[in-house]
Amino acid sequence: MLRLKKDIKCPKCKRDCVFKWQVFKNGSRHIRQECPVHGHIKYAPKIEPYLTIANQTNDKTIQKKLF
Repeated sequence: MLRLKKDIKCPKCKRDCVFKWQVFKNGSRHIRQECPVHGHIKYAPKIEPYLTIANQTNDKTIQKKLF
């Protein structure tokens, strides 16, 4: 559990990250981990607590293909 707490923080600035759902062109959904300062960090595995955090994100928009 200690490792999971570390993984929800940015490795550079130690701020809390934002987890949101992202849909790829092929329709697969992934949990995107972003730092408010440094941007995209990685794609988190689809396990707890990442699933719950992504589902509770205030920004309910799912990022889709821009073009």
